[in-house]
Amino acid sequence: MKRLIKFSSFFLATVIIFTSCKKEIPVTSSAASPPVFTVVTSISCPAKEYDVDITLNNEFSLIKNYIDAWGYSSPDPNSYYDYTQIIGKGIILPFGEFNIYVDEYADTAALNDTVYGSYFLIVKGNINPLYIEGYCSINLKKLIRQGGGSFNGTFTVASGSAEHCNINVFTNSVPLNVTGSLDVATHIVNLRIKGKVYF
Repeated sequence: MKRLIKFSSFFLATVIIFTSCKKEIPVTSSAASPPVFTVVTSISCPAKEYDVDITLNNEFSLIKNYIDAWGYSSPDPNSYYDYTQIIGKGIILPFGEFNIYVDEYADTAALNDTVYGSYFLIVKGNINPLYIEGYCSINLKKLIRQGGGSFNGTFTVASGSAEHCNINVFTNSVPLNVTGSLDVATHIVNLRIKGKVYF
């Protein structure tokens, strides 16, 4: 099953580079470079379970007949989709602010609500980042076609930074709850993600 999500190829590279759960990386300096400093990565073992309760109130975009030529996250880079995207930010304590990406790839036929891929990515940082990614059960295309309204579903975490400590940490994890409402007139979505997850 294809589990690539935006930036997932980058995450694979960081896993290869940063093989331990917690490192201090000394950076040397020369006369032409900034002073010496130490970078401490934010992943530490063993992984711990944290409460997640994020609320977004953001615009969503819908692009019809979209093709992802680079193939970063679409199910098939050679196919066209009705593509819905939500981008926002949320706080997860004690870590701080995370970037949140929601991507849905649906059939392009007007009355066909088939979803081929519905992905979530919640990420903090870009060097050995804290993140979780997985799949959403909400059908955004159908919701938009029916004029919007309230929704509820789940976000099933398939992978994340806690796998540095335990490769099976998400195997039996309980999906996070996803609730909210979508307004097709204003293109605003209110989205709440709540549950427990390992980082």
